Amino acid sequence: MEEGSRSDQDVLSLSPHSEWHENEVGPDEDVCPDEEVGPAEEVGPDYQTAGVASGALGPVETHSSVGVDTSIGIYHSEIDEERSGAVAVSKNRLRQCPICGMVSREKTRRHVLKRHLPWFWSGATACWDCCEQEIQASSLARRHTEEHRIGCFFDEEHLHLWCQLVSGSLHLVKSWFGLTDLEGLLQYVLDRQLHETSHQWFQ
Repeated sequence: MEEGSRSDQDVLSLSPHSEWHENEVGPDEDVCPDEEVGPAEEVGPDYQTAGVASGALGPVETHSSVGVDTSIGIYHSEIDEERSGAVAVSKNRLRQCPICGMVSREKTRRHVLKRHLPWFWSGATACWDCCEQEIQASSLARRHTEEHRIGCFFDEEHLHLWCQLVSGSLHLVKSWFGLTDLEGLLQYVLDRQLHETSHQWFQ
């Protein structure tokens, strides 16, 4: 090979299909590999096409800041803003769990349902055959339909069981606070405006 010519490895490094296993999420990390990216979790600069050399896709103005409840996104220039009339921002903020304090890019609601609540609390996204919470209906259908075929989705047949399970959980929480009934638990929440606090955390 002539001196100064690009090696095969260098050429492959410019391909968007090149291998980048060193950046993949490991099995012990707290990220669900099949979790879908929703509108509020658009991909930020941290997850731009791997294996592409810097500048290969053209110059991009970026603004990055790392911290809890901050946003990491791509901001268009002022000229583009004037032309489009709006600024498109790719948000991928870090969130802190109010229960365990863990900081991640996973939505707080998903994290709490998956890590801190019984599998049946979100009945519509749970598999009622293997008792596993999938958070999203699409993940439930993809992972469990082919395996269980029928009977794993939440329907009227599961409604009575779901009410019993949730009622039992609430009675357990009531006993933790030394309350006598569920009305007392409701009043406890309202007096301390805990429902407003949880709404802020789970937005």
